[in-house]
Amino acid sequence: MTSPHVPAFDAFVRAERGDTAGAMAWLAGHQARTPVDRAWQAALSALTFAFDPAMGGPPSRATVERLTAEAPAVRRIAVLTCREAERRALLGFDRADLDAWIELHARLVAGGDDEVATIELATARLWLAFASVGVPPTPAQAHELHHRAAAARAAPLVIETTVLRALCTAAAGDLDEGAQIARRACRMAQAEGLPQEEYLANLVLARMRRYTGRPHLALHIAGALTRVAPPQWQPWLAWEVLLAGGDSGGSGGLDDAAVVATGLADSPAVSATRALAAAVHAARAGDRRTFEDQIATVMSALPGFPSLRYEAEALAQAIDSQRDVGASGDIGAWRRGQVTQMPAGLHGIGAPQDLGAGESAVAFVMASPGLPGCRVLRPGLGLAPRARTLDRDRADDGESQTGGGDTGGSRIFSAIATLALAGPGGLPRADFFHSVYGFRFVAERHQGVLDVLVHRLRDALGNSADIERGERPGDGADAGPFVALSLHEPIVVADGRCALPVADRVLRALATLGTASAAEAAHSLRMPLRAVQNALSQLVSEGACNLERHGRKIFYRVHDTTFTQVTGGSKPTTA
Repeated sequence: MTSPHVPAFDAFVRAERGDTAGAMAWLAGHQARTPVDRAWQAALSALTFAFDPAMGGPPSRATVERLTAEAPAVRRIAVLTCREAERRALLGFDRADLDAWIELHARLVAGGDDEVATIELATARLWLAFASVGVPPTPAQAHELHHRAAAARAAPLVIETTVLRALCTAAAGDLDEGAQIARRACRMAQAEGLPQEEYLANLVLARMRRYTGRPHLALHIAGALTRVAPPQWQPWLAWEVLLAGGDSGGSGGLDDAAVVATGLADSPAVSATRALAAAVHAARAGDRRTFEDQIATVMSALPGFPSLRYEAEALAQAIDSQRDVGASGDIGAWRRGQVTQMPAGLHGIGAPQDLGAGESAVAFVMASPGLPGCRVLRPGLGLAPRARTLDRDRADDGESQTGGGDTGGSRIFSAIATLALAGPGGLPRADFFHSVYGFRFVAERHQGVLDVLVHRLRDALGNSADIERGERPGDGADAGPFVALSLHEPIVVADGRCALPVADRVLRALATLGTASAAEAAHSLRMPLRAVQNALSQLVSEGACNLERHGRKIFYRVHDTTFTQVTGGSKPTTA
C-alpha cells in the first residue's frame, strides 16, 4: 500500500515490526486536522495500543465510521484500524464486536480495487467462519487466500493465512499436518520480524500441539509466549493453558491489571476462561454445585463462538460422568470406550498436577454392578460416586503398555478398564485380547497368555468382582468364547490406553528436573532407558529441548523458546 502521508506510513510499517517509537512520535506531533491525519491517527493508535495499552487507547468504531464517506485513499488507511480491532475482538472471543468491525471493514473496502484490502477482508471473514459455524472452512479456502496474499507480497497476510491453513487442515482431520503448517508459520513470522504475527502463529501452534495429544509441549509454547506477548493476547493464551492442563488455581491465571488495561476485563474470553478454571477446580474438590454453575457461566459467555463452546462442553462431559451425552458424537464414543483418542485436545486436563509424576494415565473408568462403565478425565474423580479404587498394590504385573512400570500404564488396569466399559455382557475373547495387547488373538499361540492375564485380573480385583469366561451359542458377531467382568461393588480403575505420549511425559520430567541425563529422566519416570532416549531425540528434533555435552556425558534441558518482545524503544529485543 502506498500513501500520500509517507512519514505516517513509514511509522506504521516500523511499528508492525515492533519499533513503536516513530508511531508514538508521529501521534505526539500531529493534530487530526485532515481526513488523512485522522485515518493515520486511528491506525497508529490501534497498533501501538496492541503492543502496549499504556501508549494510549484504541480508537472507537464511531471514529472510523466517520471515514467511510472519505476518498478511497483515506478509507484504505482506515482499514488498518479495522484489522487491529478485528484481531482484538477475536482475542476477546467477542462475536458481536467482531461482526461490527467486519461490517465496517466491508463498507470501507466497497467500490475499491485494492487487492490487499480485499484479501484482508476475506481473511477476517474466514476467521469468523472458523470460530462461529458448525462446519469450518476447508483448507482449500485458506490455501487460496494464502496464494493471493503471496502474489500481493503482503507478508503479514501470508503468515496469517498460513495460520488459518493450519487450523482448517486440523479441523479437516489432519492434525499432524496442521501442526507442521503452524510451525512453518512460526518460522515465517520470526524471519519477517513481525511480532504480532509471531504471537498468533505460536498461539495456534500451542493449540495444534494440544489437539495432537502433546499437552505439555503446548504448555511449554504457551508459557514462553505468555511471558512476552502484550496483554491483549492473555485471555486466549489463558484459555489454551487451561485446556492443556496448566494449573491456574481456579482463577484462570489471568492478570487483573493486564486485562483491565486492555479493556478486556468484561470480555467473553476473560469471563469464560475464569469460569472454566473455576469449574475444573470445583470438580477436583468434589464441589458439584459450583462445577455446574461455572459450566453454565462458560456457556452463556460464548454464544457467538460454537467452536469454543464445543471445547467447554466436551470438557464438562469428559469430567462429569453424570452429564448427559448423546448416542453419537466424539465425547460419547470416548466415554463409552469406543475410541481412546481424547476429543477437543483435552488430554492435559487429566494429567497429574505434579509435573514430575511418573503416572501417565489421564483417564479413569468408573463402573457399578450391572451397568457399563464410563470413562472420565482425572478431575472427574472428585465428582464421582464412592467406589473402590484399584491400586498398584494388587495389580503390579511389572509390565506396561507404554514401556515402563508406571501405575497408569499397567496392562492389568487396561484390561480391567476394557471389561468394565463393556459392561456385564463382556467382550468376545478375540476382541478383548486385541484391545489389551494390540494384536490378533490366535488360540494355539496365545491361549496361555490369556489364561495368565485372567489369573492376574482375578488377583487384582479380589472380592470386588469375578471374571467370567464362557461360550455364547449362535452365529452372530458375539457368538463364541467371551470374557466378562461381574462386579460386586463400584470400582474406579486407571485406563492406561489413554496415557500421555512418552515424549510428553519426558518433557514434563525435564521441566521439573532442569538439566538431566537420559538415565536420570528414565529413573524419575520409572521407564526403560531406551524409550526415554528415543523420546529425547524426538524432543530435540522438535526444538522442545536442548542437548548439552559435558565431557563424555550428555544432558538435556527444556528449550526456552525465543519470541520477539516489544519494549517500545527503537528496536525489538528477545526474551
